[in-house]
Amino acid sequence: MSLNAMLQEAEVESDLMIHPTSSWKETRSQTVVVTGIRIPFRSAVALLMKWAIAAVPAALLLGGLAAGTFFVATEVLGVRW
Repeated sequence: MSLNAMLQEAEVESDLMIHPTSSWKETRSQTVVVTGIRIPFRSAVALLMKWAIAAVPAALLLGGLAAGTFFVATEVLGVRW
């Protein structure tokens, strides 16, 4: 396919594009209000248990970062509390 044919095809395709009549900001301002969630009790307990189990590695990671920061501050930088 030649370059001229590709350019002509691109011009045809660009004429067929649909341009929205409203801007993104106008469509973004729509509000949704959640009035309730129906979930069985056992499913809610299972979800909370999964969250609790997932929080354990996160807490260990944050604790390790805090301990490492404390170590660097006291031993390397010589900061005393």
